[in-house]
Amino acid sequence: MNKEMLKTSLILMIYTLVAGIALSLVYTITEDKIGNAELENTITAMKYVLTDENGNQVIPSEEIEKTVSEKSSEMGNVLYTDNIGTVNSPVYEFANGDEVLRIDRIRSWIRWERDHNGFFQVRKW
Repeated sequence: MNKEMLKTSLILMIYTLVAGIALSLVYTITEDKIGNAELENTITAMKYVLTDENGNQVIPSEEIEKTVSEKSSEMGNVLYTDNIGTVNSPVYEFANGDEVLRIDRIRSWIRWERDHNGFFQVRKW
């Protein structure tokens, strides 16, 4: 009985070791691609948010891309906290004439919308 348990334990340990190595390799290979995709999603969502009701961008695309790219390394730092809530970085700041627009968190969203024929389509922003 002890020999069988030891054998089963060693087999499970080897499977776990192989799975851990495989997962770390996949993570290493895909880490940059995932980061780039998240950055592009944030830029796309930011452009959507900074568009007025007429479809005109409030802030130029180049400035949005530059600001989001510069702030991407600040992800997850706590900027302020109190008994009501917490503000995490990055906080994106954009100058629009005399006012400054600050956006503290943005995520890309996928939304289903019904088109003019009654079919659903995906709208990503």
